[in-house]
Amino acid sequence: ACDAWQKEAQEAKERANVADTEKQLALRKKEEVEIQVIFQIHSKKCVVCREHNRSVVLQPCQHYVLCEHCAAKQQECPCCKTTKSKW
Repeated sequence: ACDAWQKEAQEAKERANVADTEKQLALRKKEEVEIQVIFQIHSKKCVVCREHNRSVVLQPCQHYVLCEHCAAKQQECPCCKTTKSKW
């Protein structure tokens, strides 16, 4: 009887370990999805004010990182520091 209980306890422990591993994997996948969603949301926002959506292609560097409001105030690209020719 003791051997049967020990075997049952060991099997239960193994099932718990498998469940814990699966839970950890699911949590990692959830975190990865959350990071992707946050990145997608932030990648649409102006890198200066982070409030308005990006709307201006900077010249001559072609970076798409600023909204109209911030582009009007910037003298250089915040990414590459190229001096603006027009935007």
